[in-house]
Amino acid sequence: MAWCESQGLTVTGIDLSAGMLAYARGQVRGDLLAMNMSHLGFRTSHFDGAWCCASLLHVPKREAPQVLGEIHRVLKAGSMLIVSLQEGTGEGWEEGYVAGMRRFFARYQADEMRCMLCSTGFVVRDMGSSHGNNRDWLSFVCLAE
Repeated sequence: MAWCESQGLTVTGIDLSAGMLAYARGQVRGDLLAMNMSHLGFRTSHFDGAWCCASLLHVPKREAPQVLGEIHRVLKAGSMLIVSLQEGTGEGWEEGYVAGMRRFFARYQADEMRCMLCSTGFVVRDMGSSHGNNRDWLSFVCLAE
């Protein structure tokens, strides 16, 4: 969000975590809202683009199509969506970055996510993979149909 603002964009951030929102408030100027990605409180065709960075990996796979559908709903036709998530298989609760704190993770194979994006109204224009923080990552650049 801070990088987008540095490029002159007006940005709105959402998260369910009060801690993540508090941290972000010290880093950015734009609106920060506590919100569930499955039920976005924005009007249809409200945004020119969306960046879903390491967010879907904390959503159960059975709920991910609803989340992507909501993102599609709030994007204008032809808008860009960028999605990044961890590559892998399966889902479940794991120890996170903080000792004693468990978090939910859902990891995807490239074809699995590509199919889900296409079935929720997006056209995948580019896909890449990378390695960082001891994880394999997938990135998708999509357009809302």
